[in-house]
Amino acid sequence: MPLLVGVAGFLMGIALNLFADYLALRRHYHLALHSPFSTVKPHPPHFLPRRADGSLLPLWRWSALIGAFQLGEGFHPPRHARRIGVEIGVALIWALIIHRYGNHAFSVFYLAYALILILCIVSDIENRWIYLEVLAVGAALAILESISGVRLALGSALQGGLLGFVIFWGLYVGGLVFGGLVQRGGRRVAGRTVLGFGDVYLVAFCGLILGGEAVGSAVLLMLICGGIAALGLILTRRLRGKKYRRFSAIPYAPPIVIGAGLMLLFPDAAVGVLFWLLALI
Repeated sequence: MPLLVGVAGFLMGIALNLFADYLALRRHYHLALHSPFSTVKPHPPHFLPRRADGSLLPLWRWSALIGAFQLGEGFHPPRHARRIGVEIGVALIWALIIHRYGNHAFSVFYLAYALILILCIVSDIENRWIYLEVLAVGAALAILESISGVRLALGSALQGGLLGFVIFWGLYVGGLVFGGLVQRGGRRVAGRTVLGFGDVYLVAFCGLILGGEAVGSAVLLMLICGGIAALGLILTRRLRGKKYRRFSAIPYAPPIVIGAGLMLLFPDAAVGVLFWLLALI
């Protein structure tokens, strides 16, 4: 069963890549369409991959992984590594979900949550955007799951969403205040300090699927993962001989998703690691 679901996940990874590209192109299209500085009317984006002459590529050539092994015509768009990573990643994560929770009714919801969270990672890393329409679909699924009673009660889901929103909204406001104080001190900081408001909505969605009891531990994991990511960025730039700009913002969707994913898939192990890390601090 996990193998079959993994194959289905690979196919969904192909679709997720196309959807991520389409959402970004659609956002750029609308920005250009309503920009007073745009002198050329933009063309609406296409969802499906096409040849140079505008005709559709065959279905089996939409995969970046398959295209990497093709010598002839294939789908070779930009961000090839991301596409391959998403195709393989969705396949592995779907197989893992079914391996751990295949006998539970909520596993279907977990598969959908995985797609939404991976899409948020891609959009935040590449464009610093988190699409509210995507999170709205996820929130509707989370509420539907809680109403069905297969895992969380509705009250627990709403409590988790509210707590996640309030905690990260406080961090977002704190980041704005901190950025303002630093600028008053004569230092130049990034326009977006630490968190964007899309991150706040993302954590609220994660709270909906985690519930009130787990969201606190998940938030701590998110913050720890964010700190590790920031240190990794500093070390990477130093090793490459590049200067690190102080107070630079990082895409925070990956740490958020990692923290939430650990609490969803490995709750006991995640809490154990969290207490171990807190003991070290």
